[in-house]
Amino acid sequence: MLFCIYASQNPPAVKSRILILSAMAGWLVSLTTTAQIGFHRGFIINNDHEKIDCEISNYGSENSSMDYYYRLSRNDTARHIDIRHVEAFGVGDKRFFRARVLLEISPANITVDTAPPLKWDERFVFVQLLFDGELGSLYEFNDNGVSYFFLGLPDQPIEPLVYKKYFVKLTPNEPSSILENHLFREQLRKKLFCPSLAGELDKLAYTRKQLIAYFKDYHECKNAGYKILTRVTRAKWNFKASFLFNRSTFQIDDTQDFTGQIDLGPAHTVSGGLEIEYLIPHNKYKLSLFAEANYYYRHSTLHNPVTSETTTVHFQYMEFPAGLNYYFILHDRHKLFVRAGIVPGFYTGDSYASLYNDANRIDLNMVTSVFLGAGYRFNRVSLEYRYYTRQNQMQNIYRYNSTHTRMAFVLKFSFWEPGG
Repeated sequence: MLFCIYASQNPPAVKSRILILSAMAGWLVSLTTTAQIGFHRGFIINNDHEKIDCEISNYGSENSSMDYYYRLSRNDTARHIDIRHVEAFGVGDKRFFRARVLLEISPANITVDTAPPLKWDERFVFVQLLFDGELGSLYEFNDNGVSYFFLGLPDQPIEPLVYKKYFVKLTPNEPSSILENHLFREQLRKKLFCPSLAGELDKLAYTRKQLIAYFKDYHECKNAGYKILTRVTRAKWNFKASFLFNRSTFQIDDTQDFTGQIDLGPAHTVSGGLEIEYLIPHNKYKLSLFAEANYYYRHSTLHNPVTSETTTVHFQYMEFPAGLNYYFILHDRHKLFVRAGIVPGFYTGDSYASLYNDANRIDLNMVTSVFLGAGYRFNRVSLEYRYYTRQNQMQNIYRYNSTHTRMAFVLKFSFWEPGG
């Protein structure tokens, strides 16, 4: 190999990586705009009280009852479940009913230190039955990420369980304080109360998990029958083994002897690692946090037969990428994802560059980088394209600079399928 001297950076390589990332981003957008979250067997009940078997899918957020679609067969066009024509529907263990409800709509940001009067909007919505009990049932309606809960007593219309959080800002220069209205606790104290639950009720939070638990405890206290119709979502963990197929370049600037760059050319290596992923229990586990531990190395030597000079670059390190991952659900077992993270690390052995001869040896510096990735996951297997930002591992070294670029295809295997 010969020394390759350039007068500037290598723009074609940079442009090619940008084109790859742009193409993958466009591919992700085009797929996700037409993708369907998996259809499951279900039913709808129309205004004539006819039950129609069909397949149902949720196109919205995890709990949004207004963004469900149905189709009569696999080849049928998906149609929105219209509240004007459907009085109830079900899919899996979920049941939804059309109901006329009151929704509290007063502003959350206020400039007084006492709660203003509540404001109500009456409308028809689909409410989800969470808890079906002999003495009382619990319903939920989710609107743009805000949950409203409702109490249903036997032979009575459902009524809102009232909770309101206010953000109080008295003057522009003061931080906001929080004011909460826990009226729902008094409602339950009057209508679903057992003396042994007084302490639980005083601390009861306005969440699906805690409200279901309270309704359950109340029915068990009264020896009454009940059925929980939905599972409370919980965080999930995933552990993966990784194989990284790396392609890197390394270029050196000697600002005193050269006007250009010494290009050590591309190098291809295979390395491995482990990942732990925390799947956030919201919106079908689409968002997750991850942390990895990967091994990476490079060894390159350039020899100039004319001058008999040899340049060597050698480094090996452990990197610890950590960041955010977002899944686009195509089907229960098919997902696209994008991820980004910061990549700190440390050298695990000799890491140096020897320029022209072994005696001119320079220790390299570990540099934190950032990566962007996109890929496809099927069940427990995923394939990802990952691009790392440039590293200057000779920074702060007199007369020298370097440019280390890297991309990788990452093949991962989950130790188990976490679901979601």
